[in-house]
Amino acid sequence: MKFITPEEADALNQLPLGNKNKVRIAIEAMQPGDILHVEKADFTWRNRTPNTFCKKLEKHSKGKFEVTQIKGAGWVVKRVE
Repeated sequence: MKFITPEEADALNQLPLGNKNKVRIAIEAMQPGDILHVEKADFTWRNRTPNTFCKKLEKHSKGKFEVTQIKGAGWVVKRVE
């Protein structure tokens, strides 16, 4: 996660949070070639990984994702297409 300028925020396709997890919102907003580092503290679903969101999105959209684990530190999500 990082801080961005107001101009960068305006350029993003922002959606209201509602009941969605902030990691899911970030994954849904990814464009092909984007890479997201998800820390364990950011993803708090018990016994689940961000791969849960990615598999569901692959079924309902044209996006393809690769999720890899960082030993003890979190995950890296890459939008392939």
